[in-house]
Amino acid sequence: MEHKGNGVEDACAWNNHWEVLKEAASLFGDKNTFCQLIAGLGESERQLLEAIQVALDIGARTSLFPFYADSGSLMDGAEECAAGQYRRMQLAGFLIESNMSGTGDMDFDEKDRVVSFGLKGEVLENIVDSGIPFRINSNIGFRPCARIWQPESGREGGGEPPEDHSAKLKNSILNIRKQLATYRETNITARREI
Repeated sequence: MEHKGNGVEDACAWNNHWEVLKEAASLFGDKNTFCQLIAGLGESERQLLEAIQVALDIGARTSLFPFYADSGSLMDGAEECAAGQYRRMQLAGFLIESNMSGTGDMDFDEKDRVVSFGLKGEVLENIVDSGIPFRINSNIGFRPCARIWQPESGREGGGEPPEDHSAKLKNSILNIRKQLATYRETNITARREI
């Protein structure tokens, strides 16, 4: 029995979701409505980023989470979202929501994976080094705490930042760079002095 992916029928069709989100955005005002999206349920990177773009275009914001199967659930043992895929979606989603780039500015390979984020050189590298795209997006923006996804557990880590989290963040950014560069076509370098 399939529980995820393109072949699964669902009474909650995307068009219904978009209509409800559009109505909520009109009631509560621009960017005061949130849509939670889960990466790794069978969609391509392009499809997920197009969903982020649609949400933004209708006045909503998105919170992105990686798929992981809870132990004992119907999906226990299902393939989880790859760390590199999640990181690319976090970065691209941040660029879209910040109006720095859009899906039309990005390049995708034959598997619809992001290979270029629409920004080049130091601008993109500095955004990655800031760590901001890899934080949780919430109703108050990208939270200024050190909540960075831990791929070994598949869950968000931490809540409040430690007293001195600069070294921890630096190590996290180095790991994130490696995850972003899981295929060589991406325009993010795996190693960079921070």
